[in-house]
Formats: sequence, structure tokens, C-alpha cells
Amino acid sequence: MTFAPLTAAPRPAKPDDVWIPVRGKEAGHAADGYLTVAEAGDAALICVGSLDGDRLLWTSEAPAGVTTTLWSELFARPEFGQGPVLRAVQIMDWRAGHRYCGSCAAELADCAGYLSRKCPSCDRLYMVGLNPVVLVLVTHEERVLLVRHSYQLSHKWLLVSGYMESGETFELAAAREVFEETGVRLASLAYAGSGPSAFGDPHVLMAGFEGIAASPEVVVDPVEIEEARWFTREEVLALPEEVKPLRGVLGRELLDRWTAGG
Repeated sequence: MTFAPLTAAPRPAKPDDVWIPVRGKEAGHAADGYLTVAEAGDAALICVGSLDGDRLLWTSEAPAGVTTTLWSELFARPEFGQGPVLRAVQIMDWRAGHRYCGSCAAELADCAGYLSRKCPSCDRLYMVGLNPVVLVLVTHEERVLLVRHSYQLSHKWLLVSGYMESGETFELAAAREVFEETGVRLASLAYAGSGPSAFGDPHVLMAGFEGIAASPEVVVDPVEIEEARWFTREEVLALPEEVKPLRGVLGRELLDRWTAGG
């Protein structure tokens, strides 16, 4: 299934178009896949994308009675695509958080033909945006560096990650985050792909990197990191599924690629 984002509907909704209603950060769905517009009733539909070029993707607030699941939990299910689910949840979550102007408190108005909103009082424009996060698979002599965070998901072994700061490039942010969290300096760094985060925030876009450590010495930041250690491929493969990154997300893709010898 090929997904493409849209900012406006090129045509009216059809009964067989896809409908993903949203409740908080949960996405509505049927037992075996997506709901359709035919099931949307009088929901206020917003077009946010297309599927396979001809079917449109619509979202709305989830009416009572619709089954919903946390968006990240749908990533591992093959009947759902990451793009459509994440797009619907992100747009509805953004709209819920951008109802009033942060400068003058006036109620925001939708911009015709766009998903953005504008203040009718002071003309401040609010655009839907993403928050960039770097994700780094760090290796040293056939071992990979994994961390357990102290503030969330502390049971999971994950790759080093962190938000970019203004004025940084992705590469500078990646090197800084690795050093801040683990004390490890990188000898080299290469871009390895991008993808959404599966841990709570639908507004995050992750930029993945593969780095080689100059030294294996680790000094963790106790505020953010509970534990950091080096793993061999065999040790990673032996980890229980529940402590690894979720299947279908970038961190798991990079880790699986490394354990396979890539």
C-alpha cells in the first residue's frame, strides 16, 4: 500500500475511502483493518492523504463506540501502514493542541486548502510541523552499544537517541547525544535512514545513523540513562522480545540489520 500525505481533498469523500478516526493518541480501526468512510456517519472529515493513488485517507475525532488502539501498537500489525495511522493521529493531535493563538489567545481559523491555522486577530500562522530526533547505532569491534533510559521504558534496551537543538546539524546532534548519554566519542558517523518514533509522540521524526566508537569506555549520564552496555550479536539475539525495540520502527530495523551482519 502506497501512502502519500495531502493537505487538502482533491475530491469529495467516497464510501470506500479509508477513515481513521482518532481519540487522543489512539487510532480507530476495524477488527481486520481500516474503517471506511461509509462507517463514518456524520463525522467532520478531514482529508490527510491518499492510498495507492486513488483512495483518499480521511480522519476525524473518534465517535463513541469506535474501537481504538494506541497508534504505536498498530505498527507491528501488517494490515496497517505506519504512514496512514501516524498521519491521522498527528494531524488530529496537532489540531487539538492548536485551537487558540499563543500570542493573543484568539481562536484560530483553518486555512482554506491547507492543514495550517491562522489567527484572525494578529495574523500569526501555525503550520503543522515535526520534531527531529537523532537515533544512533554505535558499534565497536563487533559489539553494539544499547542503553536503558531512566525516565521511560526503562525495561527496554534501545539505541542512543535525543532531540536536535537549534543551530545543530543532524551529525552534530548525533555525536553530542552519544557523548552526553554514554561518554562515548565517535570516530565515524554515517546516515542510515529515517522513520517515526513509536514511543508516544506522533510529531517526532527520527533520523538514523550508524557510528563507530573511538573507544569502548562508557560513562553514563545518570539523569537520563539507567544503564549502558556493549552487546555481541549473539547477546542481542538472545534478548527477550519485550526488551528490544518494537518491530516496525527504525531502531529495530537498524539493530536487526546489524545482528544480521549488515
